[in-house]
Amino acid sequence: KTNDTYYPVLLDYYKGSYSCVNSNYKEGFRSLNEAQNNVKKLPNNDKKTTLDIRIRLALSGCFISCDMLSEAMIQLQKGIEENESFGDNNRQIKLENNLAALYSLMGKQDESTMIYKKMLQEPELFTRGFFYCNYNIANNFINKGEADSALYYLNRIQDDIETKQERLLVTKKYGDVYALKRDMTVSIDYFEKVIQDIGDDTLAYISNYASVKQTYAEILYRMGCENDALRETENALQINERSGNISRKANLLHLKSNILSSLGRNEEALSSLQEML
Repeated sequence: KTNDTYYPVLLDYYKGSYSCVNSNYKEGFRSLNEAQNNVKKLPNNDKKTTLDIRIRLALSGCFISCDMLSEAMIQLQKGIEENESFGDNNRQIKLENNLAALYSLMGKQDESTMIYKKMLQEPELFTRGFFYCNYNIANNFINKGEADSALYYLNRIQDDIETKQERLLVTKKYGDVYALKRDMTVSIDYFEKVIQDIGDDTLAYISNYASVKQTYAEILYRMGCENDALRETENALQINERSGNISRKANLLHLKSNILSSLGRNEEALSSLQEML
């Protein structure tokens, strides 16, 4: 009887996790919420608690991806609390990783960096730990406006890049750093390198591509190249439609409105803002 009730919940957990990883958040949340509701009906034992923590971990990741930060924090706090009784280091690392990402999104870069530095003391506990902790610390310093510290952590992982995805991520961050240092020529070189490196693999790297195009457009706008910035912004909006990132769409529409306003196209600028509502 236990197996009859346990495995349907486990199946919903896997369905939800897979859907969220593939950006199908509607189906992901449906399956994970179903799993979370039904896991409460299972007999109280370690197996139930472990599954509950896994569901909370998956939900927190989905909430973070959808900028639902308060909901993500609730899931993580409860998951960390439940995991304390188990001492599962592997799962603790995953929970802390999501918590560090959440803190970063909330603008709490120091708290986020503290967690990543703690995780760096035991990088063997999770896949590609050294690379991703240093990468995320660099990103926190970029968000704090500390370009030289960001460069230090990016330089640490140059020899640890293993995949095209990692190469794209790091190259873009170098572009962000040099934009922060106001060396726009070097920054643009990095962004154009990412775009060139993606090449015909646009669909495979759709989120990276939209993000790069957005930042590239922002830099062009800051340089006073409004027409080029508008072209890249509209291109980024088209690309983002395929990734379904609502937050990025709002940012791009706001950028487009600012560019149109700078060009004196005020009615179009207003229309762009209205699309955000």
